[in-house]
Amino acid sequence: MAELAGDVIEWFASYDPFSRESRPRAVVLGTRALCIAEPRIDATGRAVYELNRYVFAPSSHKTIPVEHRPGAGGGEAPRVASQPRANLPRPNSAIGLSSRETGQLGNLPPRAQELLLAPFSSGDPVRRCEYWYSGRANRLDMYMFVLAGRHFVTAAIGTQQVPVGHSVATAHWNLTCHRMAVDRVVGS
Repeated sequence: MAELAGDVIEWFASYDPFSRESRPRAVVLGTRALCIAEPRIDATGRAVYELNRYVFAPSSHKTIPVEHRPGAGGGEAPRVASQPRANLPRPNSAIGLSSRETGQLGNLPPRAQELLLAPFSSGDPVRRCEYWYSGRANRLDMYMFVLAGRHFVTAAIGTQQVPVGHSVATAHWNLTCHRMAVDRVVGS
């Protein structure tokens, strides 16, 4: 997968809760492609992996850093300009996100939400949503959220921390948002 993805930006692997054999699934975001390997059973009953790839157009990778530092009361800290809340899509809307995926997206800062959703519409919906995080209740050491469509892949990758006196709603985020144009989809 790493060979197909190019230089790895971020990845995760986890056991697929729907796999009877408790086999892992993996997601790799690289400079050349987003690759997703999922456990399957073929027609003969053998355990196999299905590999889906969103191959990126050369030189289309754009990044924007998002640093979110709200005050403990929910307002922005004085050194950061106020940001409007993003308008989240309705769950199961034409953009292609489930209620669970919309809820996960809603945890992110408004600017990250806007950057992730910008290239998607009812005419070009999200085909895949993948996310993973690890850490503890007051700190996520790794957070990855990826949306993939026929024409674009967007991702937010970084960390989250809930400082003393804050809640998850006023957590601090350090993210890099990525956008890549899709040249072709192999699989899904």
